[in-house]
Amino acid sequence: MRSSTATSRATGGARLTAVRAGAMGKDASDADVQTVWLALYRTFMEAVDAVDNGVNQFDTTAEPRYVQARRPSPSPPARPHAPAGLS
Repeated sequence: MRSSTATSRATGGARLTAVRAGAMGKDASDADVQTVWLALYRTFMEAVDAVDNGVNQFDTTAEPRYVQARRPSPSPPARPHAPAGLS
């Protein structure tokens, strides 16, 4: 017998699969839905989960445990010059 938490997670997982499938215009059982989810998880969510759970990205000499995708940040805006007499 499943616990209420396990049942809730299974139901939530099915709902999320349905949402992903709907966004893709595919049936929830389509293999592409799972493939896209795994790609998204591995390139984004895995790093978020790892940081949230305190998992170090590197052992001392081993390969990284997860990949953290980054986008280049825009440069910060230039500071305006102080009006004359206020510097």
